[in-house]
Amino acid sequence: MTNDIMPELSLPIATFLATSACAIIAYRIRRSPDNWHIDEETKELRFHNWPSIAIFACIGIMCALTGYLLIL
Repeated sequence: MTNDIMPELSLPIATFLATSACAIIAYRIRRSPDNWHIDEETKELRFHNWPSIAIFACIGIMCALTGYLLIL
């Protein structure tokens, strides 16, 4: 019985794991001190690596939606 269920759940589980990995990578990019710099005019810290976070957020959202649709 369990052998019949596992192939159906393996792809949704894999997509949700990919979603989690994208979230962790985006979090680590945000927290990395190399991605921050001090603005010369305002003397405030500024984050300058938004494209990397946007890429991983888009991939994560696509994986989450794919996993959700596969479960339906």
